[in-house]
Amino acid sequence: MKKIKKYILFVSGGVLLASLIYLAGSSIPSTLGSAPMGLPAGSSTVSFISASSTAGFFINPNNSCSSRIISTASTSIMLSFGSTTPTADRGHWQAASSTIAYDSGLYGCGMWSVWSDRAGTISITEFQ
Repeated sequence: MKKIKKYILFVSGGVLLASLIYLAGSSIPSTLGSAPMGLPAGSSTVSFISASSTAGFFINPNNSCSSRIISTASTSIMLSFGSTTPTADRGHWQAASSTIAYDSGLYGCGMWSVWSDRAGTISITEFQ
């Protein structure tokens, strides 16, 4: 009877230790959304790109942004988040002459692409 108790205790301890090692080694995502309430987010990059009828990826994946602000000038754009390609009828529409803040908690910090029915310049500000 004592051998069985020792064996069960030994196996239970091993399972507990293995679980703790697994939990300690699992990765916690570095981006948890927007900047915490009351704390500032610093500007990381500002870039200007051309939007055209050929959809193109314009933002490389960045796992540490808190938000991205996109401003359009004289043309409206369609955005897609991730690996999908925007078209005239598929994507997230942003009006001409507008500025929208895209929170990373909702839209992520991954690859984005842009499409427009006519050529124009947009500015992208990424905050960390």
